[in-house]
Amino acid sequence: MHTDFTYLSYTAYANSIAVDSIGQSYHGKLTLHEALQQWGESLKKYGEEIRLHRTVGRVPTRLRPEQ
Repeated sequence: MHTDFTYLSYTAYANSIAVDSIGQSYHGKLTLHEALQQWGESLKKYGEEIRLHRTVGRVPTRLRPEQ
């Protein structure tokens, strides 16, 4: 058994939006494959936005003026 499993930092968000796409599959509006692709794309976009938000405005230590 692998013990190195960790949840995404945004697992709660992933669970909360699952119904948005997978629910459409349940109601026949999308195939399950389409729904999972849509969910995956939403998570990918959200992850990229989080990464961008965490890096914008930060100045690397080597470029900071000495204090």
